[in-house]
Amino acid sequence: MAAKAIAAAGVNGGIGVAVTAWFAANAMRTTPVAVPIGAILLVSAGLGLQHQSIAKAEQQLASPTVASIPIKTRASRPVVSAKSPTSEIGESSINWPKVVEHYRTLDQQNRDSGIRFAYDFQQSLAKLSDERLAQELDAIESTGLNDEDKATADRLITEVATTNIPGVFLNKFSDRINPDSQGFHQEAFETALANFASKKPGDAIDWLDRQIAEGGFESKSLDEQVSPYWRFEGHMIWGLLSSNPQAAANRIRNFPENMKQEVLTPYKMGRSIRPEDRVTYVNLVREVLPEQEAIQSIADLIEQFQISDDFSPLPQFTDEIHATSAEMIPIIQRAAQTKFRKLSENRKVKLKDIEAFRKWVGNKLPDQVDQLTGKIIPLALFTQYHALDFEEAAAIAISIHQTDGNDDLLIPLIKASQHDSVFQPIVNKLIDSLTNPETREQMSQLIDKKK
Repeated sequence: MAAKAIAAAGVNGGIGVAVTAWFAANAMRTTPVAVPIGAILLVSAGLGLQHQSIAKAEQQLASPTVASIPIKTRASRPVVSAKSPTSEIGESSINWPKVVEHYRTLDQQNRDSGIRFAYDFQQSLAKLSDERLAQELDAIESTGLNDEDKATADRLITEVATTNIPGVFLNKFSDRINPDSQGFHQEAFETALANFASKKPGDAIDWLDRQIAEGGFESKSLDEQVSPYWRFEGHMIWGLLSSNPQAAANRIRNFPENMKQEVLTPYKMGRSIRPEDRVTYVNLVREVLPEQEAIQSIADLIEQFQISDDFSPLPQFTDEIHATSAEMIPIIQRAAQTKFRKLSENRKVKLKDIEAFRKWVGNKLPDQVDQLTGKIIPLALFTQYHALDFEEAAAIAISIHQTDGNDDLLIPLIKASQHDSVFQPIVNKLIDSLTNPETREQMSQLIDKKK
């Protein structure tokens, strides 16, 4: 996926490296793929792509931080302003040859400028009426652009067209859905179909069923090793999630058992779940997946939450879905992992964070609060940035244990350390703090075996 390549390149190199990665990945394409403006600008702002939407990227773009990013130009070329009037669309038809030429000139000078222009231009396209936008799709086809320029024009309009007029896009270019044909990249059709299904589910179902009946796909197999057709079905299911959940459930049942969870895993399909669709998603996975796979999918959903200091909005969410005890434990563990990872971007996990966790869990599973606390403290050792060292984690665990006395608070941390003799003095302190003599002896023997 383009966004994944951009993210990987942009983490260390910033927008210039990210944009270079995107153009390198797409330079040899003969099939146009939408310029991922939001994704690229998101990298430039130093934000992670994993759980961010294009809408979020656009919000970030409007902030002073992103707007003030300096744009360097190559001294050997004259500078063309990225604020050219060609990014504004008037009443008359777009002069596509001029737009393509201007975009290419900017891109050759500095790719940041090219991306900025493309973003401005797409914002103008998004303001057009559906009828006018459809006319511009026709104009690209009839203007007489050469193949290279036409592919550039298609890249500039595809994201807006597949979002605003997905049905028009699909019907107009349905003869190009075969990956081997010359035309739009498959990702554009997948996005259009998901958007079409969310807006007009009946029409979207009719469109895909018609393509199947008319042989629009070389294979109708839902086996990912055989045919790309399964992704079209998968993306339509994601669109139906918000508009016709029962239709989504009916179609997912046609997939092989080993494919259902993959189709319903957001990051594998490049999808995100809107907050208002979360309960619907949970009910769908419960209905169509085996219990353990459904539980895992529900826990994975927690990655998309912005978790506050008191773990809101998770208490409300678990109430809304009437989470079972079997579901609560993985949700709680994933919530702690997600929260700690986010905290570690700025600081280490502290005792107060563990106490907030215990307050939330205590209201849901009071009999398991100590056991779950013991399991999540070691997670703070493995965060990407400001991770706890073992001595700090042990101090937190012992502090809570002194008040509570439950050995479940200490055992997971002792086990996590058993492979490293460097921590022996700290491990000995943890073992000595254990309340139950039998447990103390068992942990001592466990550590002795690893020496």
